[in-house]
Amino acid sequence: MHICPLDGAVTKSELRWVATLWPEGTEAIAAHGADRIETNLDWVEADWNEAGYLEMLGNPFTTFGPMATLLLALGLAAKEPGEVGLAVDAAIAALGDSRLTGAALGEPMAHLLPSGEIKPKRWAKTLGVVAPASPIHAAQVAGAIQRALRGNPAQAPRDLGALVDLLRELLAATDARITDREAWRYLTRSRYSEKVRDLGPE
Repeated sequence: MHICPLDGAVTKSELRWVATLWPEGTEAIAAHGADRIETNLDWVEADWNEAGYLEMLGNPFTTFGPMATLLLALGLAAKEPGEVGLAVDAAIAALGDSRLTGAALGEPMAHLLPSGEIKPKRWAKTLGVVAPASPIHAAQVAGAIQRALRGNPAQAPRDLGALVDLLRELLAATDARITDREAWRYLTRSRYSEKVRDLGPE
């Protein structure tokens, strides 16, 4: 249970103040932010203060526990360009200095994918910006996508193909293969089986 001194809508200034005074409270603040951003992914309500939560993730000292990682996954799926830019920058930094792994990022993605709240095409777009940062980033993004592919493929969102295409592109560029056997089972039972037929585990 995360106890957070934030209630309802808060300003960026208030978020910065709390984050500065309570550096060990990242997970609690991130949980509050994830709740706010998850209910406004499509930017139905223009709330410019929500970007403050994602700013926190850009701090080079931020530790990525489950709530911070969930907040990042949501930011990468957001519609508002400012939020997306902050999430992309945070992902590049965290994956680059090993504060976050692709497998860890894939955990909340796996939870969010079948919920119907996420548009995988947005993840394909944002992760497609993160991946070219370095070969390490490309490998971690491929790992995140593989970790996200769980459950019943019949319940997959219609635009999951964009994420599968990115995975295929990243693996093909490095002559790599799908290493996550659960992801491989998911894909071979899905309508994308032909796309990945030549990328299965050896």
